[in-house]
Amino acid sequence: AEAAAPAEEAQAQAPAAAEEAAAAEGAAEAAAAAAAAAEMMVMQPADAAGAFTDWNAGSELLIKQSLLVGNLTAAVECCFKSGKMAEALLLASGGGTTLWTRARDEYLRLQGDAFLSTVGNIMTNDFEKLVATSNLGSWMETLAIIATYSGDQYPVLCEHLAERLEKEKFDIRSAVMCYICAKNFPKTVSIWANTHVASAGSKKLALQDLVEKMA
Repeated sequence: AEAAAPAEEAQAQAPAAAEEAAAAEGAAEAAAAAAAAAEMMVMQPADAAGAFTDWNAGSELLIKQSLLVGNLTAAVECCFKSGKMAEALLLASGGGTTLWTRARDEYLRLQGDAFLSTVGNIMTNDFEKLVATSNLGSWMETLAIIATYSGDQYPVLCEHLAERLEKEKFDIRSAVMCYICAKNFPKTVSIWANTHVASAGSKKLALQDLVEKMA
């Protein structure tokens, strides 16, 4: 009876051992399959995934030929016409200031993005256009831009922005703030006096209120 007990115990443990062996074998097969898949991915040509461009046909061939003969201007134009924006800017960067400027302006034009147009105005120092075409609903952003980048033009640009706010948006309070930034105090005093007489009772009291607020 004592000899039979170990045999029965071993027989009871046999199914568990078999299950463990099967699990180990399955894990090994899964690992082998994963390794094979990884090897296939490494061996797969990159152009099958679209990583490479065929430069021997179509517009790509024209770009290549223009580049080979040193006609960067034609190569950049071909890039823009075929929608290759990044390639156009890359080629233009090696073609001198004139070509780079033309490519940059064309890129900004084709994008049609309001923020990128603002970036373009900053890069070209065209702050007059920036103020004239800016969204008055975001006038504080415009004011921040010209305060940061416009230098000596700042007072004049502030006044132009104030005039737009006053005449186009009828936002007198915002216009007054821009007139103050422009250091146009006569205009500031005139607007404040005319718009606060009713509440203050007289122009003198309105001006006193303005002085107190500015102090």
